[in-house]
Amino acid sequence: MGGHVYDLGEPPHRTIRWYCHANPRGNNRLTYVIVNHSAKPFLLETPTTLVETYILCSAGPLTSHYLLLNGELLEEDLLTNWRKKRIKEKYHIRSKAKEPYLEIPSYGSAFLVLQT
Repeated sequence: MGGHVYDLGEPPHRTIRWYCHANPRGNNRLTYVIVNHSAKPFLLETPTTLVETYILCSAGPLTSHYLLLNGELLEEDLLTNWRKKRIKEKYHIRSKAKEPYLEIPSYGSAFLVLQT
């Protein structure tokens, strides 16, 4: 996420916080961060220009020591092998939007990379 931050105005719901940053590489991409502060999941219409999706949430109660990335338990290999294609496949990092809506889990967050 780059240093330039865009004003998105009021979020669509009072339990949602959202932010938008320019990509530091300057490749015409924006990264949206959406945080759900509710005990209920939040549905967001999938943007048509979505390039990558990273949805993070706890793997159990909020006090859990484990995280899920796009529904898969995060393991140590994420940090050491991030640039390898099989890691992005393992964690289902989408290159195209497949569903009309994205679900941001309760107390979860989403990082959405969009092409401008």
